[in-house]
Amino acid sequence: MALAESCDSGSTGTLDDGNGVFGLCAPVFFLLGKYAACVARHENHRMLRPSASFLLLGALIFSLTVITSVATWAGFPNIDGRVARIWVVVLALVGVKQA
Repeated sequence: MALAESCDSGSTGTLDDGNGVFGLCAPVFFLLGKYAACVARHENHRMLRPSASFLLLGALIFSLTVITSVATWAGFPNIDGRVARIWVVVLALVGVKQA
């Protein structure tokens, strides 16, 4: 019960060091993903394309994690729940596409 009560409290969170790590990983993943995508396209490496796509997806996930955390800290209520529901749908679509 304590966990459910703490999740429904609606209080604003705090920014911690995890956001800094996610914030630093997002541009690194983006640059590596763009580089891998360009190499795959120019040198016709078919096996490199999926890894480049997943690096770009990882950069998007890291970026949205930081944005959601900052929005929660800024006082927007229930934004993390909405983003989580959207991500469930997005990741389900990615899973269906890969199958």
